[in-house]
Amino acid sequence: MNRRGPVLWLVLWLAPLLVFGLAARPRQDRVTRAQQVWVSLWPEYDRPAMLVIYRITLPQGTALPAQVSLRIPQRAGQPYAVASAPSINDTLVNAEHTYEPATGSAWAWVHVTTQHPYLQVEYYDPALETDEPQRTYTFEWPGDLAVDEFIVEFLPPWNAQNPKTEPALPQQGAGPGGIPVYQKNFGSLDQGVAFTLTLSYTKDDATLTIEHLQQAAPAQAPGPEVPAVEPPAPGRSWPAWLPWVLVALGSGLVAFGLFHLWRERQARPRAARPASRKPKKRPKAEIRYCPSCGAETLPGARYCHRCGAPLYPS
Repeated sequence: MNRRGPVLWLVLWLAPLLVFGLAARPRQDRVTRAQQVWVSLWPEYDRPAMLVIYRITLPQGTALPAQVSLRIPQRAGQPYAVASAPSINDTLVNAEHTYEPATGSAWAWVHVTTQHPYLQVEYYDPALETDEPQRTYTFEWPGDLAVDEFIVEFLPPWNAQNPKTEPALPQQGAGPGGIPVYQKNFGSLDQGVAFTLTLSYTKDDATLTIEHLQQAAPAQAPGPEVPAVEPPAPGRSWPAWLPWVLVALGSGLVAFGLFHLWRERQARPRAARPASRKPKKRPKAEIRYCPSCGAETLPGARYCHRCGAPLYPS
């Protein structure tokens, strides 16, 4: 039986398998540009703080999964929600992310790995002061992404008086419970270009907007947008576990091939082992000893190899 056949088969299959495994590793390209960034500023909505929501749409053709890195104020702590979806109208699912405070800076990085082209990040900024009737807050976009369309939306509390923004945001209809919504598209922003907006309003009590909406229409009161916990829908890339399966399979094939070669080499010497070359023992009847020194003589010798005495009478 030809033992080299299985080994050659393993070698021929192993190389393309490992190449395919490397090619199947999920790509995580770092995104530096967004098609649209929609910033929503909802003060005192369901907490006595500023709810900031980033709604980010990636450009068409972005390789997925992709990594998006954003900065949020370090005073806000961990983001409240990080989620993604195929589009802004689809169901959100939790997105993998890490939180990294920047040393010596007021900012913290949020690194998001998204499986979808739409991404949503929410955080609560405690910088909004609510102790006095006059509320003031300054929002800053640090310019981590280049943006084709940068939109800012302001939803004041339900009973806010004299809401103002700088730069000015025109009113664009009404939001939940008839609350006026202020919104403007500021066009494109280059990466590294910061955007700042200051807003103010007057409010005499601590009632949150969500409490008012629940009292007015309990069945229709919207809550903060919290991502669902369903597993992410499969994207256009290979599953994350596939490379590990291929590596394990390839390692198993390599181990099997090496074991097969070792067994073949161990079996081959036993089958072809030459006959023993050890000299046969002389029968005792043929053994002679030197009459002079008593040493065992060599076969056919006429003189002792030890003392030189003649072994046979002359």
